[in-house]
Amino acid sequence: MNYIGGIFFKQVGSFGLVVVPFFAPMHVLAFIQFAQPQWLWLLLLLLPFTALLYIEWRRRKRIEQQLGNPQLIAPLLATPSATRWWAKHMAILLAFVNAVLALAQPGRWVAEHGAKKQGIDVVWAIDVSRSMLSADVTPNRLLQAKQLLQNTLPQLTNHRVGLVVFAGEALLQMPLTADVAAAQLFVTSLSPQMVNLQGTQLSSALRVADNALNVQEKNYKAIVLVTDGETHDDNLTSTIQQLKEHGTVVFCYGIGTETGSTIIDATTNAPIVDANGQPVVSKLNEIALRQIAESTGGTYQMLTNPEADARSLVDALQQIPQKWLNGSVGNRFEHQYQIFVLLSIVCLLLAWWLQWGMALRQKQTRLVVLSIMLLGASNRVIAQAGNTLVQTGNNFYRKGNFEQAKQQYLQALQQDSTLPEAQFNLGNTYLQLKTPKAAVTAYQHALQYAKNNAQKAAVWYNLGMALAANQQLEAAANAFKQSLLLVPTDNDARDNYTWLQQQLQKKSPKQQQQQPKKQPQQNKLDAKAAAQMLEQLRQQEQQLQKKLNQKSNIGGQLKDW
Repeated sequence: MNYIGGIFFKQVGSFGLVVVPFFAPMHVLAFIQFAQPQWLWLLLLLLPFTALLYIEWRRRKRIEQQLGNPQLIAPLLATPSATRWWAKHMAILLAFVNAVLALAQPGRWVAEHGAKKQGIDVVWAIDVSRSMLSADVTPNRLLQAKQLLQNTLPQLTNHRVGLVVFAGEALLQMPLTADVAAAQLFVTSLSPQMVNLQGTQLSSALRVADNALNVQEKNYKAIVLVTDGETHDDNLTSTIQQLKEHGTVVFCYGIGTETGSTIIDATTNAPIVDANGQPVVSKLNEIALRQIAESTGGTYQMLTNPEADARSLVDALQQIPQKWLNGSVGNRFEHQYQIFVLLSIVCLLLAWWLQWGMALRQKQTRLVVLSIMLLGASNRVIAQAGNTLVQTGNNFYRKGNFEQAKQQYLQALQQDSTLPEAQFNLGNTYLQLKTPKAAVTAYQHALQYAKNNAQKAAVWYNLGMALAANQQLEAAANAFKQSLLLVPTDNDARDNYTWLQQQLQKKSPKQQQQQPKKQPQQNKLDAKAAAQMLEQLRQQEQQLQKKLNQKSNIGGQLKDW
């Protein structure tokens, strides 16, 4: 930007005194980034505009000299003085400059470093079996569980949270994360369709939730179990013993009533019947839930008021000893275009004030109008040429000729760098050519020109694919998260985000740092117990992999516009 300022000073020459007060802070622009830098090319129009002003000024002087002695005829002419004339036009040019700078959306990235904070690890285990659709509570059991989550999660910003869903089997839906906003994305999608095997296996849910926590720690963690308690589980006693050994506190919330209610089939809207044709009645089983809570040092409570129960749950979690957790880190783009809009308005007002009492010459008006018309016509011609190249590139892409498609998209961007489809399709082409780093750059440019949320979501999704291919897993997870924020129903984006979170959890060195240097001799597992635990972990991993459609990497097709 200093270079642009230098060009402007050179062209103005002796009129620099008029410009300096407005461009004195020009060096500040060196510390500002532009979200839409392509608009800065319009500043090159300052050269022909300044040249036209000089030519017009010279023409005016020649006419005055032809009329006679300039000093004698000046009082007779209804023309402004030289200083006033130049000041007015410099104000107009400065208004143009500041308007262009505002269009380029200046600003700067502000790093938001989450400070270290004290908290605990909390895993939610939510029952999504069909019995949770019973309407013995308003509106039904599952919706009331969602309300508890929605009221509690915003108050857990100092903690890490995870999510397990269960019915006849349990699945880790979201590993531990400090990103509470991401956790809230999963709440709205909770439904019985998330788990294929129906039933209520409390022991399976508690084991998966416990394994999602740090089993080496004897504190700083809790499980929140939300269920109607209906279970026929022979392994519950051994599971409770495991939780006690690991120091895991369980807070149980029972949903339903002792009288119970029939279960409505969501597809037929009719009650579900048993083998004898009798309606199945689901009742709240408080006995098992009280046993779990009392044995692990937690509490049991019947869920009746999600808002009040959320407050009491947060208070109970605060009583658990806490550890230091690293806060999340993010960047925010701080827009600073407002100052340039204000300067542009001030310059226009100044030009209007300097023009007061003067009549614009008809020839000058026609010149401005003609310049605008020529500029608009040239933009339309450039846009049409760029769209033609994009269509040609699309044809090559569909035929699998990716190298030729890339050349067409690059030529289109040379014509008009603001074509969003060219940037987006160029990123897809780079991915097909196995150059994910170049694809990342193309998608980042496409984000600037996407016109609606659907296009932005598609760009974020493909950007996540490119970042993952480039082994930037954390950035890829954030890209899929941004896509989910725009289109929460995108299952491919949700699955990829979940898988990447799991990979990041595996690579995290935190658990290694938190492992105690020495363990008491009585806590060490013998070979047989270790083998059993490894076998359990292997089976749980297989169940999770089955749910995620046996994903060994991120999946889904590249999005298209």
